Amino acid sequence: MNNVQSPKSKVQSQEKKSSIPATPGHTDAAARRLEIYRLRLDRELKKIVGGKFAPGMLREAVSYALFPGGKRLRPILALIFGEGIEAPQNPLLAYACALEMIHNYTLIHDDLPAMDDDDWRRGRLSVHKKFGEAMGILAGDALLTQSFEVAAQSGSVEAVSFLARMSGAKGVIEGQTLDLGLDGNIRGDHDFLRLYELKTSRLFEAAIAGPALLLHRKLSVYDWRRLVSFGRLWGRCFQLADDLDDAGPMKNENNTVTLLHLWGEQRLREYLSWQIFLLKKSMMTLPLNNSSCERLGQVVRLLYSPYI
Repeated sequence: MNNVQSPKSKVQSQEKKSSIPATPGHTDAAARRLEIYRLRLDRELKKIVGGKFAPGMLREAVSYALFPGGKRLRPILALIFGEGIEAPQNPLLAYACALEMIHNYTLIHDDLPAMDDDDWRRGRLSVHKKFGEAMGILAGDALLTQSFEVAAQSGSVEAVSFLARMSGAKGVIEGQTLDLGLDGNIRGDHDFLRLYELKTSRLFEAAIAGPALLLHRKLSVYDWRRLVSFGRLWGRCFQLADDLDDAGPMKNENNTVTLLHLWGEQRLREYLSWQIFLLKKSMMTLPLNNSSCERLGQVVRLLYSPYI
């Protein structure tokens, strides 16, 4: 999907989507908690970049992509869920950082001229516009490849394999293939929801279910399936909310086709409200300790209250 936003409009749009929406009354504690997680992740990611990348333009491009970063939502969810099932801390942090590295690789490559052809990301020039197309490709490649060395520090072959499946040929990459129309046109509801499942939900499944693979004990098949299903539902809500953001003043600034264009704002909002209801209902059955359930509930309210 090729965007045709002006640079000014794109900057405004990216700035809008780079922050968590504020919801009066219950944001302060949740926002502080998320900031603690963010700082922890940033410290570890800076150690990784400093230790794994030699000084030079490649390190500069990777650092530019990673910092200051976006919401860090995927690795934060990994930490919340990992803590909720009492996964070991150091392996969990390594897994969460690897997940964030993969997410940022997808953003770099999404912005390339052969993909979405976006000049702006998070209110700044995209990596390939700042450092050149070749370095954009290499920075994405390096983040993806290096992420698996970082994930391997978790000590779980199963977790690394799961992360690869979620981001690979039957996950994010397949979703990007559909998004670019390289495997047939997206025509109806099912096609869009399948695209969202692959391109968006897969990394949320990795964030929410993956930490269970770090445990020395195994979860029951029932609990595992609940985590995977919750991750898929979270990704759907996240993408639908992102689509609804395009219903604001910026809606006519690009040619991106989403469910918003197929359904209209009212139907999309009603469907998202129903999916958020299912998300909240599913939370009650998750195999998490009480403190993590509370933190998860805060994140859900912080992210999704504006859309109900």
